[in-house]
Amino acid sequence: MDKFPISPDQDGYGFKFDSSEVTEATEGGVIGRYNRGIWNAAVPVSVKWSTIDATDFNLINTAFQTHIDEGGAPFAIDLLIDKATVREYMARFIPDSWSLDSVSQDAYTVSAKLEVQPRRMELTNETWPADLLIT
Repeated sequence: MDKFPISPDQDGYGFKFDSSEVTEATEGGVIGRYNRGIWNAAVPVSVKWSTIDATDFNLINTAFQTHIDEGGAPFAIDLLIDKATVREYMARFIPDSWSLDSVSQDAYTVSAKLEVQPRRMELTNETWPADLLIT
C-alpha cells in the first residue's frame, strides 16, 4: 500500500508531540540543561473515520489487516499535525489498535492508532528564523 485510500476525519484525531528531550541536572541547583535525545522520533496519533459506508469500512479493515499481516511497512497518509493544513506523512498502524466504535444503519465509525514519522525541519544559516515555521 503506497498511500492510505481514505483520510481520517480532521476533527477525529489527536496526538501529543514528544520532543524527546533529555534533561541533565547541573551542580549547584541551577536550572538544568535540555538536549534533544532523538531527532524526528515517531509519534503516536489516534485517528478516527466516522460515518463511513460498508464499502469504506471493508477497505479500511482490509488495509489494516494486510498492513499487520505483511509486517507493517510504512504508508503515506494525509494528516493535520504540525501545520494548519493537511500534509502527507509516513505512518504505520500500531498492532491491536483497530476498533469498530459504532454502527448505525449504514454508518460505521472506526478508530486506530498510527505511529507517524514527523516531517524533518532543515535549518540553514540563510533562512534560520523562517525555517522554524516548518515548511
